[in-house]
Parts: sequence; C-alpha cells; structure tokens
Amino acid sequence: MTDQFYERAEKQWRSTNQRRDAVTGRIIPLTAADRVEIEQLAARLRAAEPAPTVERCGLTELPKDQCSHCRPGGNRRPATIDGRPTIFTASYPGRCARCDEKYHPGDTVERVGDKQYAGPCCIETVP
Repeated sequence: MTDQFYERAEKQWRSTNQRRDAVTGRIIPLTAADRVEIEQLAARLRAAEPAPTVERCGLTELPKDQCSHCRPGGNRRPATIDGRPTIFTASYPGRCARCDEKYHPGDTVERVGDKQYAGPCCIETVP
C-alpha cells in the first residue's frame, strides 16, 4: 500500500540507507526486509499524525454534511420510530401519505407509519 505516509517513510529511509552495487554503482532494488522497515516507519508516521475531527449527527452517527436532517437547509426535527430515524433522503419516488403530492429520489422524507412516508411538502421543520 502506498500512500503519503509510505512515500515519506521511503524517502526518509532512502536518505540514510542508500545501497549501491559495488561494481556498477547502481542503486540496488529494495528487498522485502527493506520494505518491512519502510512500512514500520510509515506506520509510526501515521500514528503521529493527528486524526481529523468530523462532526457527527447524534441520531444517525453520519458525518453532519452527509446526514439528511443536519445538512444546511435541512433543519428537520430528528425523530425516531422503533429506534430508527424517521427523517432521511428518499431513494425512490413516491407519494406523500398526508397530502398525496409526489416526491422524488433525493427529497427529504419522513416515515410516518408502516411503509408510509410524508414528502417534503408535509414534513414539520424545527422553528
């Protein structure tokens, strides 16, 4: 696996461990043991790197920029029925269970009963 940490580790390793052929003077290819050393150095570099903090939704535990009720303009009240979120992004088209208007994939919908969903037209928003 090569990533930024592996590349930095390899560069750092090569700066102190450049092996050359005694006859031709060419650089000798890395051995399996060399690659293990580099991977261990890369692991230390990864561990030293601070992890990025991502704000997560308290209800769905998704990153807030991916959560249907936490996204900007999505000030919907988070609620659950049987421990499952009731407000989410529709995957399929359908009709609102409250007013019978159509909704489309990508719209925010609310589960209001067993296999019944309210479209964006009838979802209560947070005041």
